[in-house]
Amino acid sequence: MPAFNASPFGPAVPYLYAGVPAYLFGSWEQDRSPTQMYVTSVAVSSDVATLGVTIHGGSIPAAGSLISVQGTVTNGGAFNVTAQALTAVDIASNGVGSVSFALTAADLATTPDAGAAIVPQPEIPEALSSTTGPSVAVAMANSSFGGDLDRTLTAVCEFTTLPTTATISLQGSMFLDPAQFVTLGTIATVANGAVTANGLTVTEKWLFYRALPSGVTGAGEFTCKITGA
Repeated sequence: MPAFNASPFGPAVPYLYAGVPAYLFGSWEQDRSPTQMYVTSVAVSSDVATLGVTIHGGSIPAAGSLISVQGTVTNGGAFNVTAQALTAVDIASNGVGSVSFALTAADLATTPDAGAAIVPQPEIPEALSSTTGPSVAVAMANSSFGGDLDRTLTAVCEFTTLPTTATISLQGSMFLDPAQFVTLGTIATVANGAVTANGLTVTEKWLFYRALPSGVTGAGEFTCKITGA
């Protein structure tokens, strides 16, 4: 995500619509469909499940993405999981291969089975630094908010890796001018490598919003998004 840019030559400021998260840091490829796979076999070794799969929709997933499985019958459906993180992906360009995830179960040799698996497109985090993020705008005539100037906004951060310390604040302004943004509250704080607070809900009527990290020490990755209602 690029840093805040108030230049008239800068990119267009994205709009915030009611009920649709807008990313202040990080991103999500909403135009890419989830990965859809047929399950052809199952196995377990040292509490790691491996599924033989064939992709029939979407792209090859990345390790760390969340897989959900249904329809398998081996060991009473033990391989049917929900939102389990992938620990390994070995899929060829033709969409055939295997995926693995943690599963506490007795070892099992590769066994034919059948089922369906889905891996949603993951959020894409970015490095956390003391750099002001880009802004999002709310059009005055945005009918998705019912024409009301006062809007309830909720902002939250999700950390892939935690820095040592950090504070992420939400700011608002009536103009796309860095000097006119005011701090509305703290979205999240990190102290001693642990999240000590996360989530901010405010009722405001500014036209532009942005997130401002400060006091960042140590390396971290995160996403930060805002939703209006």
